[in-house]
Amino acid sequence: MDYILVFLSSLLMALYLAANKLFLSRYGNGILQRMIFIFSVSAFSVLLFLLATKGQIPLKPFSLIIALISSLLVFGYTLIGFAILQNGIVASYTLFLMLGGMIVPYVWGVLRSIFLNDKSETINPLSVVGIILMLTGIILFNAKRKSNTSSMASRYSS
Repeated sequence: MDYILVFLSSLLMALYLAANKLFLSRYGNGILQRMIFIFSVSAFSVLLFLLATKGQIPLKPFSLIIALISSLLVFGYTLIGFAILQNGIVASYTLFLMLGGMIVPYVWGVLRSIFLNDKSETINPLSVVGIILMLTGIILFNAKRKSNTSSMASRYSS
């Protein structure tokens, strides 16, 4: 069941990025168009949230602060994502998002276990091998993409 959820999450992320790309190609890539897209997605999310909670929103100050910080972070990475998608490297962007979502929490947990003596995250050899393989994949993917780009540029520059 876990693999199905991971697959669905990846599929939905890819569809979201495709929608970003489609919106950029249809309405332009200006800051106003980006803001309109972000606002539209946010408004639809609020509507879905209200439907899911049947209109009851239990707000507490801490929840409101965390929601504000989260929305600022999402706003920032969405704007950066638009700039990346303008260059047409959807696969690279998706790869970094997915791997960053795996590597950063793991490293955070390891740092907590080392510096805060929190034993909720353990370091084992398979985890280290997995992180190394993921980082190697990123490096190889980008090296291949750069070599393809430079060979295409040399082909068309003469």
